[in-house]
Amino acid sequence: MTAKLIALTGATGFIGRHLVGELPRHGFRIRVLLRRPAEVPPGASGAVIGDIAKPRNMADALRGVDAVIHSAGI
Repeated sequence: MTAKLIALTGATGFIGRHLVGELPRHGFRIRVLLRRPAEVPPGASGAVIGDIAKPRNMADALRGVDAVIHSAGI
């Protein structure tokens, strides 16, 4: 069985940091959405650069995703 893939916004924020650290321990893969190129947080299996305020590449961010957790402060 393949691990569920979760797209996570706000991965570098207070709540997001905890989610990206904890969810893989429970068998989930995490794809983070980052506003600017940065180091992918430990625990994330991938990243997409984009801005949810300007959703040009949301199709890439959400391709193959089973669930979305929105923890960005917007």
